[in-house]
Parts: sequence; C-alpha cells; structure tokens
Amino acid sequence: MSEKNYNFQKLTPINNAELKIYDDALNFVFDNDDIKNVALSGPYSAGKSSVLETYKSKHPDIRCLHISLAHFESTKSDSGNPTEYSEAVLEGKILNQLIHQIDPDKIPQTNFKVKQKVSVRKIIISTAIITSFLILVAYIGFFYDWCNFVSALTLEWLKNMLMWTTNSAMLLLSGLLCAGIFGIVTYSIITTQKNKNIFKKLNIQGNEIEIFEENDDSYFDKYLNEVLYLFENSDADVIIFEDMDRYNVNQIFEKLREINTLINNKKTKEKKTPIRFFYLLRDDIFVSKDRTKFFDFIIPIVPVIDGSNSYDQFIEHFKQGGFFELFDEVFLQGLSLYIDDMRILKNIYNEFVIYHNRIQSIELNNNRLLAIIAYKNIFPRDFSDLQLGMGFIHTLFENKTEFIKQELKNIDIQIKEIEEKIRLTNDEILDSIDELDAVYLLSNYQITYVAGKNISAYKTRVQLVKAMKDNPNDVQYYVPNHGNRQLNLTSELEKLLQNPEYIKRKEAIERKIDNQIENLKAEIQTLKKQKSIIQNSRLREIITKENIDNIFSVTYINEIGEENKYEEIKASPYFPLIKYLVRNGFIDETYSDYMTYFYENSLSRIDKNFLLSVTDQIPKDYSYSLKNPQLVLSRLRVVDFDHVEILNFDLLCYLLKTKPNNDKYLTSLLQQLMRTKNYKFIGEFLEAQTETSLFVESINNIWPSIFHCILVESGFSDAQKKQYAIYTLYYSSDADIEALNENSCLSAFISSSPDFLDINKPKINKLIAGFSLIGVRFAWINHDVSNKDLFAAVYKNNLYQLTFDLICLILEVVYGLKKSSDFNNKNYTLIISKQDEPLAQYVNKNIDQYINIMLDNCGECITDEEPTALAILNNSET
Repeated sequence: MSEKNYNFQKLTPINNAELKIYDDALNFVFDNDDIKNVALSGPYSAGKSSVLETYKSKHPDIRCLHISLAHFESTKSDSGNPTEYSEAVLEGKILNQLIHQIDPDKIPQTNFKVKQKVSVRKIIISTAIITSFLILVAYIGFFYDWCNFVSALTLEWLKNMLMWTTNSAMLLLSGLLCAGIFGIVTYSIITTQKNKNIFKKLNIQGNEIEIFEENDDSYFDKYLNEVLYLFENSDADVIIFEDMDRYNVNQIFEKLREINTLINNKKTKEKKTPIRFFYLLRDDIFVSKDRTKFFDFIIPIVPVIDGSNSYDQFIEHFKQGGFFELFDEVFLQGLSLYIDDMRILKNIYNEFVIYHNRIQSIELNNNRLLAIIAYKNIFPRDFSDLQLGMGFIHTLFENKTEFIKQELKNIDIQIKEIEEKIRLTNDEILDSIDELDAVYLLSNYQITYVAGKNISAYKTRVQLVKAMKDNPNDVQYYVPNHGNRQLNLTSELEKLLQNPEYIKRKEAIERKIDNQIENLKAEIQTLKKQKSIIQNSRLREIITKENIDNIFSVTYINEIGEENKYEEIKASPYFPLIKYLVRNGFIDETYSDYMTYFYENSLSRIDKNFLLSVTDQIPKDYSYSLKNPQLVLSRLRVVDFDHVEILNFDLLCYLLKTKPNNDKYLTSLLQQLMRTKNYKFIGEFLEAQTETSLFVESINNIWPSIFHCILVESGFSDAQKKQYAIYTLYYSSDADIEALNENSCLSAFISSSPDFLDINKPKINKLIAGFSLIGVRFAWINHDVSNKDLFAAVYKNNLYQLTFDLICLILEVVYGLKKSSDFNNKNYTLIISKQDEPLAQYVNKNIDQYINIMLDNCGECITDEEPTALAILNNSET
C-alpha cells in the first residue's frame, strides 16, 4: 500500500453536486403528471448525470432505470441505409439494457430471449421429480412381476429389505404420488404456455424473439406489445436515456415518445403514477424549435467547466494531489484554454499521477509530461500511432529536416537579394538622386528655360535639375515646329517612380549616400549565423507566424504512394491544442522519453534511428540531436567512421571531450574529413560554436594543409576564413601553427586583411604571439572597426608594414594630430616629436625604407628643420 494519498478522481457522475435551481425544476416535473418527457440539455460533460444522481440521492423513493449508450459506437448498415439500421441498433440496445435491469420474475410473459443463470438446485429437483415419476409409473405397471422377482430372491437380507414394496398398500400410495406429480407438471406447463406460448413455438419456429437478429426491422414497431409490456412492468418511475445523441438518429426519440404516450394512457386509465422518460442530450440535437415540440419540459444544464474556468479546476485537483508546484502556471493557464470537459480534465490528472510515479526515475520536465498526457486524452488514436512510429505528431517531427531546408532556402533568397543590392550599389556610377534625375529627365526633353532663365545660366546638369525641382511649375521645353511648351514636371517625376530601372538605381544611390554597404554585409553575416542556428534548432524554434500554417499542414505518403492528410485531426476543434503544445516546446523531439519506462542501458528512439541511418547508409543531418552519444559510440565500430553517415555534431563533440579514451574514433573521423575535404561539415560545426577549441586543435594537427585548402577551394566566406585563422591562433600549438602556415598562406592572409583586428573580446596575448610567430605585417588597418586594445598591441609590437598611409594613420590616432600638409612635408619632425613612441623607434630602425617612402610622398618638398635633417643623416641605420 502506497503511503502517499494521490487523490485519484472518479470519472463517474457525482451525487453531491449543488442543485439549487435544478432541485426546484425537477420537483416541478414530479409535481405535474402531464410532464412525461423531460430533457436535460447541455454540452458533453456539462454535469447532466451528476445533477440527476444528486437528485436521486435526495429522493430515494423515486425508482429509476438508466439506459446509457455512451460506450457503444454507431454501426453502418450494409444495405446502404445507415440511418434506418442505426435506429434498429439503438432500439435493440435500449431493449437489451432494459431487460437486464428488470427482475425476470416481473416479466415472465416476455418473449425476448434473455440468458439467465440456471439454478443447479432447480435442475436437481426437476430431475429427481421426473425420475421418480418414471420409476413410479414402471412400478405400478410391473407390480406383479416385481412381487415375483422379490419372492424369488435367495439372499434373505435383501429379500427382507424389499418385501415391503410388494404390499398392495404401496401400490395405492404410488398411484397417489404419480397423480400428484402429474398435477404439478400439468400446472407448470399451463403456466409456461400462458406466459411463453411454448406449444406454438414448438410448432412454428422463430416465435421466440432474439435481440440483434439479422434484421433491420424496427423492434419498437414489430414487437410493440412486447416493448410496452417491458416498460409497464419495469417497476420504474423514471427511465433515463443517456448519450443517445451521440448517434445523431433523431427518429428514435419519436418512437420513445410514442411508447411513453401509450404506456401512460394505460396508467391514466388505471389511475397509476405516470412513468417519465428523462433524456440527457446536447443542445444541438434538434434543429430550430423542434425540441420544444417534442419535450414537455427542458432543463438546461450550465457547464461546470469550459475553457474559461478549467484552469481553476486544474489548480484544485493538482493542489489536492500535491502536484501543483511541479508546473509552470503560465503553461497550465495556456493548456486549460483547450480543456472544456470535466471527465477529460479528471482523467488527465489521474494519468499524470500514474505516469509521474512510473517514469520519475529520470529527471523529466513535468510540463512536457502533462502536455503529452493532455494530447493522449484529446487525440488517443494519434497517441497510439505515435507509439508505433506513425501518426501526425510523428510525421511532424520526422519532417523537421524538410522544414529546416525550406527555412534555409528562404534565408538564401534573402542573402541573394542583399548581395544583389550590394552589387547594384557598387556598380552605380552616379552619386546623387539629382544626377539620376538628370539622366532620365534631360534625355527625354529639350529643356530651354527654368525659372525664367535660359539653361545656359546653369553650369552643370545637376544644377539644372535642382532648379527644375525647386521650380516645378516654371519649366519649359522646346517642341519642334511648335516652340516652347510648359513641362508638367510633377507628372514626369511621378512617372519615374513607376520605372523599375529608375527605382533600382535610385535605391542604390540612396544606399551609397547612406554608406549602407557595411550594414548590408553585416546583415548577410547575421543571416549566415541564423542559418547555422536553424540547422541545430528544435522544431519549436523553427516555427514562426509566417510558416506555422505550412508546417502544420504536413502530410505523409507511404511507400506505395498513398497519402495521409490527417484530416480527422486537422478538422478537430482541438487541433489548435497540438499547435500550442508543439509551438511552445511542450511536445518536442524528446517526446518518447515521456511515453514509456527509461532504462539506463537502453537506446532511445532518436539514438536508434541514428544507428539505423549508419547501418542503412542513409545519412541524417549533421545537426541531428543524439540523446546519449556515449551509448551510441558503444554500438559503433572504428570502420564506421570512414563513412559519411557517421558525421554528427553531437557525436564529434563527445569524441573531442573524451579524446584520450576515444582517440582512434576521433582520428578516423578527422581523417575522413581530410580525405573527402568536407568543408560543409567543418563550416557548419564551427558556426555551431561547440567544442571549437578542441576541434581546431585536433584537425589542424591531423591536417596541416587545411588552411591553405580553405583559402583555395573551400568556398568559405572571407568572414569564415578570418574566424578559422583566429581559432588557429587561439587553440593550436606553435608547431601546428608554423606547419599550417604553408607557403606563408596564413601570415599573408592575415597581413592583407584590413579588418582582421575587428574581433569581439580578443585574446590579445594569443594573437600577438601568433602574429609574431609567423611574421604577420599588416599592409593596412581599418582603425574604425578594429578592437582598440588589439590595435594598440599590434602598434606596440610593430606588426605592420611601414607605409605612408599607416604612418599617417598612427600620427592621427596615436599622436592625436590632425591631418595637414605637414604629414607630407614635415613628417619626420612629427614622428620624433614623441621619441618614446614605438613608431619613432620603428622608423629609426628602418630609416632607409622610411626615406624612400617619404621621397615618394613629399611632393618634392620637405620642410623639416636642419637639426631634424641632421638626425636623419647621422642615424646609424643609414
């Protein structure tokens, strides 16, 4: 016996509901004998049964019979008339339940076939009576022969024991007993004949009625007297018909009303209390006002629960069970909006208690467990399919790869659109909208006067167009043979805005003016990062307002081409519940963990599917999520790592973290990447930014020429190449960095990258050590985007080429000087104005190179004073 009180909830109607006005309404029914057909109407699980059960408990003198059809399913007729057949089935089920609730002794005359348990005692007594009767008849018929037989016996003790049977008085007694037995049997036969018409049945087969015989005829019509007999002898004041509305066969109500009328007509003549029929129905069972014609009284039942108040019921039940604190209240509030049935709510609670108890051996999210149970109760068939690897939810998650591909395709389209904008902006030769307007306006018209001035008064075409825009109503153009005409400039400008070519060029110029190229490039990088994120995303992270309808319209096509559109699920009024649970991650890729027991050494469905993909050589996405990489690895062989199907981010991460123990597997995987030059996998893994340091360190060691290959043939973007170079300097050993710098490919790449110092939170010491190790010398540095601390370190360590542009840059940003002609004519004076600066020392050590630079950039004019010139001449490096 469990020590914890789980407070399970019954799904049966309660008998302690608050009646209030319902009590008055039901009393009114029983106070008026002319009210015989009563409806309790309301939606499913509104509490109709509970109202009646409570009323019955308060009025035990009212005798009730229940006819409930909730557990039956409607059956379709083979004859092509399902309505008629369904009506016959309903009638049969009603009679079947009625017969089995009435004491057989009260309906001895019924011809309906009812199987009853036969009393063994009665069988023994009947057998004894019949046997005795036959013995007595034989005794009387063969009395004298019996006497002679007894007299001839040689065994004296036996002869003495049977001698009394030869007495003539025994013959008289036997005759009297036979007569008595015959009378009893005759009485029984007459009674049975009166009740069962047994002799007619023996002569004419088929007289006995069997419910559910192979016949579509109405039982109520064909056996009306039998039906009336059953109802009259039911000894009930009320017969309650429950859930018949689930069949949607309204004709049955007409038959029952007719039967009620016939029964009560007879009861009225006999001055007996009428029998009432109560119908528990949903509100929409009849069209328009039909129901008020059929029923004598209708009691509407206000639902005890709907989507607006089910949250309170959740709180009440889970608090009573001690589980409320396990849930996120926001989740409960959201879930409760879709639960409008008290029985379902109670069953969700009951099942949660059991599931939570049975699978709590692992740390599961209780919100997700409750979500799975809610889904199980609302869509039990799809839940059953899900356990078999089928159904809507299974298909939804199986198609996640396709959803990701579509999202990646959409992002690629956005990237191409931005790249096209960049191309148009770079290709545009004009610098202003006025120039563009001049191209289109002046090529179409021969402008003569603007604002009363001849066009010769305007020096440039741009000035002319500006004047035209400032004076749109004072522009004239020449028309051959007609002279000057007024130009409707406003109309012409509006026409330009409808010209696609003009619009594209105008937008390109605006981007050019606003210096949007860098912003557009940043947008591309953001989109590429978004691609990387999406590839490793869960389904809920993929769903957006734009694609939600497309995702949840998923269908399944089997191997023979049959398509399952899951129309039954999508047409359900509860379908939004699935959207809510999946979209918010309450049902996600881990759903299998919440459906069965967990054994530590057993494979999850997800991991098993990955191993099958390796075996079947059907690769899954690199980002396919593994639940237990360690267990997956234990089922793999080293030879498996030679194949592309093994490539998986989670598995690689596990190998990297456990490298000392699994070096052979990791080496085999990295060698495969080198052999196949799988830059796609490498790029996506780096974008995922998981175990980056271990990966770069390991692959650089295995594949020394990887950076050269990345530069030449990988298809990596400049940003990706830069990032790999940074990772290499961060995480690789000096020996590996030098080996990687094949033909100075790494140092040359870094040195020629003006934006290389644009690094967020750089590891400065690592970078400077790496730059120095491979001889990086920057040809130009974009100071505006550079990390300032990193720039200072590069400057301090003289890791830049001595060029005029860089010298000027340092004079501006380090020396704090404003650019002037002195930069060209008095440069050395400015440099040595701060003798301790690294630039001054760098120049003095490379004075010959510096002199050549200045001779090329001084414009044949050097204005340094004589002491400065002497310092150059006396420099030991000259």
